[in-house]
This record gives sequence, C-alpha cells and structure tokens, in this order.
Amino acid sequence: ALSVREAELDAHQPLAAVADGLREPGRDVVFSKYPAGKALVVAEEDRVTFPVSVTGAPIENTHVVRQAQIIFACPDQEHLAILSLSTESVADWETYLDILNTMADSVSFREPHARNSIADRLAGF
Repeated sequence: ALSVREAELDAHQPLAAVADGLREPGRDVVFSKYPAGKALVVAEEDRVTFPVSVTGAPIENTHVVRQAQIIFACPDQEHLAILSLSTESVADWETYLDILNTMADSVSFREPHARNSIADRLAGF
C-alpha cells in the first residue's frame, strides 16, 4: 500500500523525530538510503488471535503477521509518503521485502522528464 499523511516536519532531521515516536520493544526502526533520499524502515511481527470463527463459534486461532513500512519525508516538509505491506506468509517474507525495496527504489519527488518542454531543455543555451 502507498499512503500520504499530513505531518509537521519542521525539524532539521524530521525522520529522526518520527523514528523516536515509533520505537518500542519488538519493533525494528532503522534508516536506509534510497534514490529519493533517506527513509525510515520499520518492521515488526505480531501474533493475532481470533477468539471466534466467521460463524461465531468459539475457537482459538492465532496467526503470525509480519509488517514493514518505508517512510519518506516529502520535500514540502508537510507530508510523509509511506509504503507498507503486511502478510501472514512468513515463509515468503524475504520475497515481499524485495518487492517493497524495489518499490522504494522507484520513488521520486522530481517531475517526470516527459513533462519537460523543449523550452526547458534549451534554457541553458
């Protein structure tokens, strides 16, 4: 998933403040470098227990869920761009992380080259 959230990012290193707020036992919070800049990478594993089945019959059904987010501070300093995933497929976790990292590598805060006009390209001559 991709989400954009409003945030007041007026600190010199805004992601450091976000990281401090996200740190807690059982959650990994680290910084990583991507083409779009420094990002915050957050990962954790939770156990989710459903006390009843879909029909309402009592059962104890526990699932292991892993989740990860890659958080970028947008250049406007007013938004966070967050790539996230969660899965019960723990055996495929590394594959999902590869997909998430590939997505993060594609993030850009620059205008696409296709929007440049010929005037923009010749402005330096």
